[in-house]
Amino acid sequence: MNSADINVRRHTREAWIKYNALRIGELYEIIEKTVHEVNPDIELGAMTHMSGSDGLNTDEWNEKLCSKTLREIRWRPGGGVYTDYSLPEVYDKANRISAQIRYLPESAVIQSEIENFPYQSLKKSPSFTAFEAFIYQAAGCSGTAFNVLAKEEEAGEEHERFFKMAEEAREYGTLLTETFGQQPLCGAGFWWDKNTASFSTEKSWNCWKPVPSAVDIHQIGIPYACASEHMSVFFFDGDTAFRIPEAELMKCLSKGVLLSADALDILNKRGFGEYTGFMLTGTFTKDTFEVETEHRLNMPGEHRRNIRQAFDWSVKKTYTIEATSERAEYLARNFDLYQTERGMCSGIFTNRLGGRVCVEGMTPFDWCYSLPRSRHVKNVIRWLSKNTIPAFIDSFHRAAVWVRGNAAFIANMAMENAEDVRLCLKTKASAVSAVISCGSKIIRREKIGAKELFDGYSVFEIANIPIMGTALIMQDNGCFCDDKDK
Repeated sequence: MNSADINVRRHTREAWIKYNALRIGELYEIIEKTVHEVNPDIELGAMTHMSGSDGLNTDEWNEKLCSKTLREIRWRPGGGVYTDYSLPEVYDKANRISAQIRYLPESAVIQSEIENFPYQSLKKSPSFTAFEAFIYQAAGCSGTAFNVLAKEEEAGEEHERFFKMAEEAREYGTLLTETFGQQPLCGAGFWWDKNTASFSTEKSWNCWKPVPSAVDIHQIGIPYACASEHMSVFFFDGDTAFRIPEAELMKCLSKGVLLSADALDILNKRGFGEYTGFMLTGTFTKDTFEVETEHRLNMPGEHRRNIRQAFDWSVKKTYTIEATSERAEYLARNFDLYQTERGMCSGIFTNRLGGRVCVEGMTPFDWCYSLPRSRHVKNVIRWLSKNTIPAFIDSFHRAAVWVRGNAAFIANMAMENAEDVRLCLKTKASAVSAVISCGSKIIRREKIGAKELFDGYSVFEIANIPIMGTALIMQDNGCFCDDKDK
């Protein structure tokens, strides 16, 4: 699995993953038979974790747990967030939960597990616990299982706050479940499948590798999609480019793809260079910064971006690229610290399939929290999607958005109030209904009228989303994402 040729490694890893999935399925089959021989009315369920090497075979496992009379299986997707210190961990867990439940049937009952281990209530407050639960509902769960109470007898006084929180959260949690139903997540994301843990091109295999996720891109307001059939834009790193089957790859290349430079190189070596528009020309491990060109997809001003390669923790490589088609356009140059230009490092291209490609040679999926970079990313995603991305946050906020059916859900991912949040929705609706929460409570309901309309998007401004706050945005009919064209 580690020392063989790269293709042998991939096939061996895939075989190991399939073996694990098969054995887990056999265990579930034995459990179902044993339990229901004792009492056929006992409901069954399972708790998953985003391990990758288990095979993510939840559709088949669900069927193994079903009996002739009990078809409703309870699932509890998990993953650790044990403190209220880090909001990005919550977002990452939300995406891992979406991955764990991607293949489950509509009959499944899905409750996220909120575990406040080691059950010291000042490490994770009741308000944060509720906020976390609401995010996981937006990510695809239909409810929440709170695992938050300490076992010690003297902890009773601490428990009361969590009982109160759970009761307060019921109103908003019920509204989320009723609003989202079984609607899928629509937006952008990495292509992946059940064998995603085998993707790594590295010799040392991290078999616990989760589904890749561009946390920074999504936390500035680009909606996350888990399943490829609901993606307007696809993200490719090198592992994805190496692993994706040709038929799936061609579907992606006919739509919109954001490529890292190593993904570009792998696709070109696989024989798909005519669809990418660029070639890799250089790799750099230190003393690099990027300067944007004057281009419609960039903020005016030729802004500079430096990922601080001089620090030990910044091990990211940067790359230069060269156009292989006269239709390609450059977006940025690569310089060293002495202001010497090394070459171009970012560009866009429209291929003969009508698909759009953006190649970025410097951290395409993170370092997104500056204003010029945030604006650039949103412009690129819109361009790649041909303005089919169902929603995005147009203002400069750290706010995540999920889109499912006729509703969008925004979570304030910053430790300050988000004021005047501009949400662009793919709708012609002149007004939407908004429900704003803070912690475990609904704090206001309001109608919001559209400020303006551009490129098929209506712009709605939410005056304030508080710390640990969310906004549920609903229109009366129609969907923000129409999968017919995806």
